[in-house]
Amino acid sequence: MESNESALIELYSSQIAKLSGISVRKAKKTVKEAIDECKREMIEDGWKGDYTNMGDIVLELAKSGEQKWLEVITKAYEDGCTNEDIIEWWNLPSLNRRMVTWSENVFRMSTWIHLKEKGLSGEQAAIEIHKVFPKYRFSNTSRDKGDEDAYLCQEIRGRVDQYQSTHDAEIIKTQVKNYTSYNAWVREKIRQGEL
Repeated sequence: MESNESALIELYSSQIAKLSGISVRKAKKTVKEAIDECKREMIEDGWKGDYTNMGDIVLELAKSGEQKWLEVITKAYEDGCTNEDIIEWWNLPSLNRRMVTWSENVFRMSTWIHLKEKGLSGEQAAIEIHKVFPKYRFSNTSRDKGDEDAYLCQEIRGRVDQYQSTHDAEIIKTQVKNYTSYNAWVREKIRQGEL
């Protein structure tokens, strides 16, 4: 097993075991299965290998007018991304990017189940989840301008994660309650120059 896969298994299995209460051994099996599925999807999507400077390549392709990447970068800029945000996200290995998405879905689902167990309806639980987690879109989807709750681009997630790690979680939670979603709060923080 590659060292990157081993690191991903260690990272996500401890988080999942803590979140769900399952054994670390079972969590490792779950994460390994997710990695295998992500690798299958990468192959199906035509993955040809990773470049350590994919972010720079993406920016160059967009600059040269390559339509697919020009659309990706334009959407990222519309969400407030910088070139540094774009480089950070796209320089991650493809498997890592997919595992980030997978893990967020696991955490959302666990939270949704927990909220349902507390008596919330499925719809109420979904509303609460959108106040707790940012939600991200894939680069090939767009959003309606002015929709503050719409999915954020993937490229901004590093900056959001950095902000979350350096600010008090309870203060963020209190602030987000004043918005329709976590994404609306993120967009306002970007406009204010705080994020």
